[in-house]
Parts: sequence; C-alpha cells; structure tokens
Amino acid sequence: MEVTLKDTVMVRPARATPRRTLPFSIVDLVMTRWYVLTVYLYRPPPDASPPESHFFDATKLKAALADVLVPFYPAAGRIRLDGNGRPEIDCNAEGVVFVEAESNAVLDEFGEFGPEHRPKYMKLVPATAAGGSDHDTSTSPLLLFQATDLPPPPLRSKHVTRFRCGGASLGVALNHLLADGFAAFNLINSWAEAARGDTLAAPPLLDRGVLAARNPPTPCFSHPGCEPPPPCLVLAQPFVAFSFRLTQGDIDRLKSKCVAGQVAGTWCGTYEAIVAHTWRCACIARGLPPDQKTRVYMPVSIRRRLEPPLPASYLGNAVLRAACDAAVRDVTGAPTGEILGKVRRELARMDDAYVRSAIDCLQLQPDLSKLSGGAHLFGSPNLIVNSWVQLPLYDSDFGWGRPVFVGPAKTLCEGMAHIFPRPAIADGLTLVIALHPEAMERFKAIFYDF
Repeated sequence: MEVTLKDTVMVRPARATPRRTLPFSIVDLVMTRWYVLTVYLYRPPPDASPPESHFFDATKLKAALADVLVPFYPAAGRIRLDGNGRPEIDCNAEGVVFVEAESNAVLDEFGEFGPEHRPKYMKLVPATAAGGSDHDTSTSPLLLFQATDLPPPPLRSKHVTRFRCGGASLGVALNHLLADGFAAFNLINSWAEAARGDTLAAPPLLDRGVLAARNPPTPCFSHPGCEPPPPCLVLAQPFVAFSFRLTQGDIDRLKSKCVAGQVAGTWCGTYEAIVAHTWRCACIARGLPPDQKTRVYMPVSIRRRLEPPLPASYLGNAVLRAACDAAVRDVTGAPTGEILGKVRRELARMDDAYVRSAIDCLQLQPDLSKLSGGAHLFGSPNLIVNSWVQLPLYDSDFGWGRPVFVGPAKTLCEGMAHIFPRPAIADGLTLVIALHPEAMERFKAIFYDF
C-alpha cells in the first residue's frame, strides 16, 4: 500500500484561548508516555459522488477542528517541565498537526481489520508520531492527525487519507499524558459534532485538581497496581500481535467454564472471564517456571467509582491499574474459576475510598517512571488486559456516517492485550494480544480450549 502526503498544516484554535500552565495529575504521570495511535476507517455514503458530496472535505474538517480547540485548548499546547522537573502543559495555542494524504489502497484490503494489517495502519497515522515513543519536549504537539484519501474523490484532508475506493481514514496520534481513552474519544467526537454543525454537548472539565492526593497523603490499603511489578524477564526480544475473535457462544462457554464448581447462581462478567483465561493461557504459553511471580494489570476507569463521580467531560486520565499477583503455579494449576475470583476481588475493591488511597500511594512513590506503562511493566512474566468495549468508539460521525472500523494502529509492547467490540457482529468481541513468537504459537493452540 502506497500513501502519498499532500499537505501538512498546524491547526490553531479559532479564537483566543487562555494562556496558562496546566499541571498534570499524579494519575496522568503514571500513564504510558508515548503517542497512542488510533485509526478510523470510513466508507463514503451511497450518495457520495464527487465532487458534490464533499466527502471528508479537509476545509470543513480543519475549520471544525479549530472551533473545537477553543474549549479543548490544552490539546493545542506543548509539554514543558516546571521548576521541579515535572511535566506540565504550556497552553500556548501553538496548535495540532493536520496531514492530508492519498492512498492507492481500497478498504476491502483490510478484511476484518486485524493486527496483520498493522504495517498498513502505520502508514495512516502521522509519521512524526509513528515511533510511539516519549514526546514530552516543548516542540512536540500533544495531538496530530492524518487524513488519508482513497480516491476517486479529490484529496481534501488530521492524517486524513483517501483511498482508491472512495473511502477515507483518519489517523490520530495523542500523547497519553493528555488524556485517557474516554477523554480522547470525547475530544474526537466533539470535533465530529462541530463538523456536523451541532452544539458541543458539554465543555471539557480541565481542573486536574479533582484527582489530587490528600494533604498529607494517607494511603490506607495495599495497592499492588501502584508498586513495581515482578521484573521483566526479556525486554529486547521481538514480539508479534494476533487477534482472537470471540462469538457470543464462545463468551458464554468461557463464562460457564469460569463458574464451573462455584456456588449456584455465581455471576461472571465478560471482562473478568477474559482476563482470567488470558492470564492463565499467557503463563502456560510463555513456559514460565512454577515459582515465578507474575502480575496481571487491569486498567479501571475511576470516573464513576469516585464520590461524587467525575463528569464525562473530564479532559485527562482517570484510569488506575488494578493488579493481581500470584506465583505461576497458582495461575496455571488452578481452575479458571479460582483465577476469576482473584480478578473479581481486586476489581471490586475499586470504590471511592480505595481510589483515593491509591492516589495517595502514587503521590508517595519516589520514582513514578518505574510505574509509567511500557515493556518494563507489562512484559513477561506480566500482562495487561485493557478493554475498549465501553468506549464511544463509533460515535465519530463527521457528517458522512460512522466509521466502519476504529482501533489502534499498533501494539506497543509484548504483554499488552486489548479487548475490542466487533461492529460487524452483534455481541462479538476480539482479543488482540502481543507475545514473543514462540509463546504466541503455544497461546494459539490453547486459547480456544473452553
């Protein structure tokens, strides 16, 4: 697949915005410090015959983006270090990058949009962010877009790419320090609202102080997710990503396996079941020694777990990592239901008191870089299972219809797993996991054993 770049501009807020610095919360600072790369794919509407349809018109998209950057003005700023060496946002209105491109591909080449297409996806996101590395310098934008055309429509377009079939893609690169998944999709969907001419549903809440630690910090629970994990065994070895598609029937059978032998009427959540099963399969596939310590991380949105709840419009990271620790023998040798119990108990602890205690615990950590997400945290013998199922992925209608696919352009390190909805199949899910090649082959052989 070839992609030809046509134009690159800096889109700035349409009107004057406050010039201020915005500190990051302690929750922001333990997030992965790299660009999160997301790809949206769009088919043209049936009546989109160029040039009258103006499908994915770049002028319209950039004007709407400039408008939405007024309330979301921190996204147009840059990261700098304060006097103590701590990152903060300089709200200087320098803008976000918007790239227009054109491709010779067609959407049907992507099939069901699995990780085998990641090399293609990487061409649909801004090249300056494609490395996914830490970009917390004063010159790096917090947000970049590439719009790619698949002609025949004329090229118009964050990376907007148009395709030969007439479709288009939107590639988004967002510095994770700025926002978690919910806040990021809220920003993109607000941009889509502006493009449709709709009124912004709610202005973003910018006050990071709502997630400040208490003074003095007073943690009152143990927080394994806020402590360094078992050391990563291999950091430099290559890894591969693979998708495992789950029908509703698969999910029901997995849940039945999880509750087998439990008290009658035991409830089993889909996420809990997938986490327990994936952790067990990963430990087996990796061939870990029985006495090896292992940890599974479970990112939890704390928006509704706080009292009072955080508004949906909060622009920032509102995710903490729940975590379960165990010896490998206790994961591989135990019934899946026992592993499920460990997962469920840890997730159930995440109420307001526990969350406030966790924030205090993070505040007392001497070196937050040890807790910032990456291979050193999630690699073997550890694992992270993130769910995008509850995120508003498919609400980004810019006026030409919803996307046919939304997903990450790449998996950033070994030991990362994501659960995604399958829009083409009601109630279906996809698990994408990254493992070392030999472990992946063993994982494939055992994953559907339920």
